[in-house]
Amino acid sequence: MAETASRGGAGRPLRVGIIGTGFGARVQAPLFGRHPAFEVAAVASVARGDVERVRRESGVERVLTDWRALLEEPLDLVSVTSDPAHHKEMVLAALERGHAILCEKPMALDAGEAEEMVSARERAGRPGWIDFEFRFRPARQKTREILASGRLGRILHVSYIGRDAGYHRLAENRLGWLGRRATGGGVLGAVGSHAIDALRWWLGDEFASLEARLITHVPEVTLPDGEREVRDADDAFQVIGETRSGIRFEMAFVRASRHLSGWRLEVLGSEGTLVMRGDRELELGLGDEPLRPVPLEPTPAPPADLPAAARPYWDAFPPFLDHLARALRGGEEPGLARFEDGLAVQRVMDAVREAAETGRRVMLPR
Repeated sequence: MAETASRGGAGRPLRVGIIGTGFGARVQAPLFGRHPAFEVAAVASVARGDVERVRRESGVERVLTDWRALLEEPLDLVSVTSDPAHHKEMVLAALERGHAILCEKPMALDAGEAEEMVSARERAGRPGWIDFEFRFRPARQKTREILASGRLGRILHVSYIGRDAGYHRLAENRLGWLGRRATGGGVLGAVGSHAIDALRWWLGDEFASLEARLITHVPEVTLPDGEREVRDADDAFQVIGETRSGIRFEMAFVRASRHLSGWRLEVLGSEGTLVMRGDRELELGLGDEPLRPVPLEPTPAPPADLPAAARPYWDAFPPFLDHLARALRGGEEPGLARFEDGLAVQRVMDAVREAAETGRRVMLPR
């Protein structure tokens, strides 16, 4: 078994190995590398790729072309950022080598795979987290605080609606695995997993039943090089349902927009209303008082040399890493999403897919 360094003292940087040369190299590696508690030991590709490109984008000199070789390193954490079709294999292999795990969302292709990953983590006795880093944005933290306080009274209805000005990307660019259901593509996994986790976390509740639609607005495109790409993964979703405590909710996201972008959350309670716009603005109204802005913790501007791909994550990922570092050094960090949270989200996504395919309301198991 590879030596694991995760019991080191607080003064020694925690060594991270990242599997994946997309999000892992472009976003995670620069942000891990700028955090004082971490150092990126190496980035490993899933398939042999452009090593020099990965070095430039990640800022990491050691780029491996075999992800299994990375698992033989003395590491405090292995971050799995490949496409979801590879998550189970990589996570199980890393756990067998004794590593702590950070797994990208969605956790797996389905709940069955996620259950295997939870069981493997339990057998290995190692920690495992899911990268729901947006929990740590100031507006989302304040939303959880307000809802937990009970100031809104009984929660009656929640609406969480997102739009992305991504039509040009859908119509002009190659999506690759993101456009294929078999490899875990689609916005339900890429975006909806974050939304499902947020609702569970904010409300402290589980989904009980739902109806859903999955839509593909741009099912095929002819690329500039003349290649025709056919997609069967969703680029939009619509979900309505009810939680175990009886809260009605609606949740939707559409990528095929030319102009509109951002999220809007509305929480309607018997004693008040909470509104969040774009993860940046929060308003609260109690009783018969009007909605008023809620002050939020300021976020420092990102460093000038931070790569463009990582800049949208600057308000969430550094505080996420603060908590992750404390957890790796033996502290209790309940705010982090664990493998069990990833499994719960996976079960909801499975229910969404079943509801969309059958046109029926689906009841989630308790």
